[in-house]
Amino acid sequence: MQHGTRSAFRDARRLGREGISTGYQQAVPHRRAVRQRYQDGTRGIAGDHRVRFQDAGPLPAWISAHFGSGRAEGRGWATRFQDGVQPDPGRHDFTVVVPPDEPCYLPDAALLFEAAWRADAGLVFACDRHGGGPGPGAPLFIPLLKVYMATHSLTAVLLPSLERLPLMDVTLEADADNPTWSLSGFGPSSLLEQLRGGANAPRQIRVTVDGMPWIFAIDGFTRSRAPGERRVQIRGHSVTSLLGASALPAQTWLNANARTAQQLVAEALEFSGVNIGWQIPDWMVPARAWSFKGKPLAAAVRIAETVGAVLQSHPTDATLQFLSRYPLMPWEWMAPTTVPDVSVPSAVITVDSTDYEDAPEWEAVYVSGTTQGISARVRRAGTSASVLADDVIDDLVTHADAARERGRSVLGRGGRQAGVTIGMPILTGGSLPGVLRVNQLLEVVEPSEVWRGMVRGVRLRAGPEEVRQTLRVERHFA
Repeated sequence: MQHGTRSAFRDARRLGREGISTGYQQAVPHRRAVRQRYQDGTRGIAGDHRVRFQDAGPLPAWISAHFGSGRAEGRGWATRFQDGVQPDPGRHDFTVVVPPDEPCYLPDAALLFEAAWRADAGLVFACDRHGGGPGPGAPLFIPLLKVYMATHSLTAVLLPSLERLPLMDVTLEADADNPTWSLSGFGPSSLLEQLRGGANAPRQIRVTVDGMPWIFAIDGFTRSRAPGERRVQIRGHSVTSLLGASALPAQTWLNANARTAQQLVAEALEFSGVNIGWQIPDWMVPARAWSFKGKPLAAAVRIAETVGAVLQSHPTDATLQFLSRYPLMPWEWMAPTTVPDVSVPSAVITVDSTDYEDAPEWEAVYVSGTTQGISARVRRAGTSASVLADDVIDDLVTHADAARERGRSVLGRGGRQAGVTIGMPILTGGSLPGVLRVNQLLEVVEPSEVWRGMVRGVRLRAGPEEVRQTLRVERHFA
């Protein structure tokens, strides 16, 4: 009985130790599963935040488009000042509120109207932003607009009776090398009877194009006949051309005493009724240095040639204008301080052509007189005077002022240059230039450049279908 009890006690102790040791090792892998759940949750939260921020981005673009629509309403407010109305008599005060950087309006203005309406009255409001060139704005200019509108008119009357003449097509021309305006016009055969009068002097007519008048002395007719058509062509020139009429006898002039050049011209035009517009340097001519035989107009042309001047007739007055061929030298035309006479955008030019010509860059020229003359070297300032033009000899170069002016006319023709032919409409009123004149400095504003040239010829065509001018411009290149 005692031996059996000891055997059972030993077996129970061995089983209890093995079970406890095995259970402790299997519980360790459960702790690694907890770390895996923490990593998956972090990636999910970061991804959700980034997607929601990108979806909200397009909202500012929608707000910008709404702001653009608001600007269009401001343009509609500006069109209110373009409505045309007939003003009432009296004083009108008004205030315009505009942005501070807008140069085309004044904040306060006052207009005084003497009558409710006049057919010949006109108010022109313009903004001088046509330029873009290097110099100040021109007093006459054509602004850059999308549309240009003009109403043209052509009238002709017989002087002094003011009898209407049925001219239907006229061409007017002026040239720097011709002292008078010329006229060519067409009309019905009745013109022949109206202009062929019994007076000793040529008949005079006044031609008005778009409100701009010219007066001509008629010096020729041509009648033509064709099936169903009979018409008369008339020819005329400025009234100053009567100084060189074929019926006028030639005269001889000799200055017994010293005279200025302007006084010599005045003596040649004495009792002719023609005035002198002298815009060139005057100079003294010694006694017996001036001798000329011819007609008064030829005498005036001869004196102008001495200094290379441009001789032009006034469109309506009996006046001969003596103009400097180069009031400014070509290399001064583009100077920042030079103010052109007329400025136009290239958009108004309908046709143009350019004839290039290269001449030496003359730096000096010798100008001399003869028996009682002087000899002078006229030099371009700032040069070495090494490139010489051909010598000039003239009997009337009797003073340094005459030599200098003649030398300027020679040196101005040198260098790389071009003759530019420009066709453009006629726009009148306010600061619009109308028909240009010979010797005006013209500025042309191109999209890529601004250039200037001197007007040397003008041709005006006024017909039943259009009114247009063609300019011949002298342009120089730097």
